[in-house]
Amino acid sequence: MTPQGRNEALLFGALDDEGGSLYKTCVVQMPRRATKSTTIWATIIGRALRRPGYKAVVTAQSGTVASSLLLEHGEMLEANGYAGYKRKELDEAEGNGTMRVLRNGGREKLEFANKSVILVVPPTPAAVRSKAADDIVIDEAGEFEGRKGEEFMTGVL
Repeated sequence: MTPQGRNEALLFGALDDEGGSLYKTCVVQMPRRATKSTTIWATIIGRALRRPGYKAVVTAQSGTVASSLLLEHGEMLEANGYAGYKRKELDEAEGNGTMRVLRNGGREKLEFANKSVILVVPPTPAAVRSKAADDIVIDEAGEFEGRKGEEFMTGVL
């Protein structure tokens, strides 16, 4: 098993006696270019596909970076046939009906037919404070230092 797979199994897959997450907070620290973000994205996409009503909130160094990450993964899903989810008959998309990418200048999200969603928010305390979520992904969390970082993490918690 790869180090990434081992991390995922230990941290994301561990369940408590009631079937909930064993670890309420998870920090993955590995060298640069070691597929940390890829592993985390694979996990949240997998959860969205398998858990009806799952909600993940994603942010990064800026709202632009977070949007770019979400669109990259959404377009990869579309290219592999996972698009085609229609909320209304007028929506047009090709694919197996699993999900769709909503592109909206800073409010991008992936919507799934099972009512799961992965959405982008800017890295501000107010943006994360008002979003109830199963998981919050903060890409490059080390970028948030000082007072701004403290306020942001307080909003997340």
